[in-house]
Amino acid sequence: MAALKAYSIGHLSGINSLSPWAFALPQNKIPACAKLLWCLRGCVVDSTSVFKWYGLALLVLVLDQFSKTWFSANLEYATPWVITDFFNFTLLHNTGAAFSFLSDSGGWQQWLFAGIASVVSLVLVVWIYRLGSSKAMESAALALVLGGAVGNLIDRLQLGYVVDFIVVHYEQHYWPAFNIADSAICVGAFLIVVDGFRQHKAESK
Repeated sequence: MAALKAYSIGHLSGINSLSPWAFALPQNKIPACAKLLWCLRGCVVDSTSVFKWYGLALLVLVLDQFSKTWFSANLEYATPWVITDFFNFTLLHNTGAAFSFLSDSGGWQQWLFAGIASVVSLVLVVWIYRLGSSKAMESAALALVLGGAVGNLIDRLQLGYVVDFIVVHYEQHYWPAFNIADSAICVGAFLIVVDGFRQHKAESK
């Protein structure tokens, strides 16, 4: 009867089976044990979901750093590698923010942007952890922004500038050069806006 009761408690708690030693526990200890195992199971599931988004951020970071290293080694500075009439790869060094913002401000902006990126990255790490598996789109968006922010932060700390190499233009009208990190940040920001509108629409129903 004691074994049957232990199994019933575990089953009702969402645990398919308990370890053999659970059946040897006193009856008054089994409910607490079952609850503990169920809580630990929830922690493992949440951690797995969180590390999935950290993995996405790491993927963005690896792609960003690999591409910057490759183009830096294989392209001459400011010499376009023409792909189409509107797209080319051109190695450029950006001391400003994304899309060359404040690139001609002297040098103080480097430390400003590095500090901002560091704080934002820490906030995003905590934010993603707290979301867990509850909001997939928001978590994915934050992971993209995190990967991009850390990618450009590494450039600033190691090189003193950010490596850009993607250039798009229409005839003589050029969009500021950018990189994979900038692209990930923009896509992530776009997804955050879309997710915000989607949540607002759902709440208004």
